[in-house]
Amino acid sequence: MGGQYLQQQDIVPFDCVDTVRELFVPEHKLGEVREEAATMPQLEITKLDTEWVQVLSEGWATPLRGFMRETEYLQALHFNNIKSVDGSSNQSIPIVLPISTEDKDRLKEEKSVALRYNGNVVAVIRDPEIYEMRKEERCARQWGMVHKEHPYQQLVWEASTSSSRTSCHSTVWTLSGNSLCPSTSWVRSGRRPPPCPNLRSPNWIPSGCRSCQKDGQLPSGDS
Repeated sequence: MGGQYLQQQDIVPFDCVDTVRELFVPEHKLGEVREEAATMPQLEITKLDTEWVQVLSEGWATPLRGFMRETEYLQALHFNNIKSVDGSSNQSIPIVLPISTEDKDRLKEEKSVALRYNGNVVAVIRDPEIYEMRKEERCARQWGMVHKEHPYQQLVWEASTSSSRTSCHSTVWTLSGNSLCPSTSWVRSGRRPPPCPNLRSPNWIPSGCRSCQKDGQLPSGDS
């Protein structure tokens, strides 16, 4: 608990502690970040993008600090591994945020960007980086084939270079950077609201299993 407090106060870097790295805004800074986000350039994202925000914010993709920067993306794509100050981590799935050419031109000089879904700010990206993702290269490396009718490859190919988000151009721009996400009360208890109340966050799992004196726990009822 002491280590977490020092991290939240920006005294001890997260990289110095071997733990799951959540990307949630500390509660004492939440109001300040929300006010700042209202003044930032806004980017509306999709439901799928928002689900990746949740994966990142809960720490499932530790040591990532947000959507992959180009170096991290290329390492994951070609080596199934990313390197950080902590060492090497297995990571075979690229976690990227596709954006349109119009948004690329609008955001390329910005220092921070607020991500919105259904009109609500779900994350803030600091020190953003925009780079080009070649769809065919990604599909070939990630799935070992290129097939535009493959269910998930369809999502990659439909990621747009225009504001319509329906283009099948061979390249797309991606936005990356260090992310901060508004914290929510269920994260601290490890339990999500409906419709998935029994799914747990990674930081909850070790302590939850120890308190139950179990090696693991499967979701069932209110357990």
